[in-house]
Amino acid sequence: NYTEHLVILTYIIAQYTFTNFLIILFATGLGVNFYVIGNILNFILLIYIGYCYKRLYPLNRKEAIKRFFIFLGVLLAFFMLIGIVQFVILYLSGDLQEMIETQKAKQAVAYSISSFINWTS
Repeated sequence: NYTEHLVILTYIIAQYTFTNFLIILFATGLGVNFYVIGNILNFILLIYIGYCYKRLYPLNRKEAIKRFFIFLGVLLAFFMLIGIVQFVILYLSGDLQEMIETQKAKQAVAYSISSFINWTS
């Protein structure tokens, strides 16, 4: 039932948000990179979602792992599709070329500053 899954995931995400806010706040205060700790916690979230669904539904370990990998496959396909659509939109609007030129200009400025610093030292 779709609404059951929405309610279950709402509770799981609420717990995740509360606990991970505290963990990320503490970790960034200690100087840990926000993106590293966030990715580790997202991986833990996937495991926790699997654990919750295994406890709520009569799944054996083999069935739970099979569904987890199906979920990852669908998620990967979805993200790839979104990435392709974004690329096509950027290409057709001309923003892709603008992004490339911006990156080249940023590299040129960084090279100039680096050369100046090396020249003055």
